[in-house]
Order: sequence, then C-alpha cells, then structure tokens
Amino acid sequence: MKHVAMITFAVVAALAAAACSGSSEPSGAVARGDATGAAVELAIDDNEFRPTRLEVPANKDAVIRVTNRDGTPHDFAVASQDLNTGVLKQGAVATATVRVGSDPITFVCTLHGGMKGTIVPS
Repeated sequence: MKHVAMITFAVVAALAAAACSGSSEPSGAVARGDATGAAVELAIDDNEFRPTRLEVPANKDAVIRVTNRDGTPHDFAVASQDLNTGVLKQGAVATATVRVGSDPITFVCTLHGGMKGTIVPS
C-alpha cells in the first residue's frame, strides 16, 4: 500500500509540474512586443485576465495586446483559432490578432486551468 501511495504522489507531482512548466508554443497570428497601431489591452495579474470580457467590433480582426504583470508565466490562447502567444514571463508583452465574427470567443491560459475570458462582438 505504501508503494502505491508513493507512485500516486509521484504521478500527481509530475502532472502538477507539467501544468506549470511553461510548455506552450506560439501559434497563429501572434508576435512578441507591442502592437503597431490600435489594440485592445488585456493584462494578466494575480492569476486572472483583466478584463475578462473584451468587447470588439464584429466581423473584423481585433488586435489584442497581452501584458503579463504577474510573477508567474502565462499564455493567451484561443483554441478555436489555433492561436497561442506562447509563454509570457513577468513583464512580457505579446500581440494576438483574432478574427471576430458574430459569436463570442473564449480565451484561456493553457498553463493554469480556470483562467479564461470572452471576446464579445459588438
């Protein structure tokens, strides 16, 4: 029984480490650094997106400037568009261009479950 408990602990510890390992890779319409031109501002602070709701014009591309103000690495991802900024360490900035239609779009941090928000077409 003690052996099973040790194996279970090792598996749980490995999964937890993998979840916070910063293993996400950039994909889609993303770039490091500030946006050129107008952008919607999104901050990551205290393991939350701020704001969690972004209102942007429908049927257009929206440029989102993501700044990690947290001490923990995070990313910004839109699964429906195969978009991910990759890992953003504290102070890092990335821009992401999201195609906004008429339906809301969910964004998440793939490194930390529960961190999510919505892009709402206006």
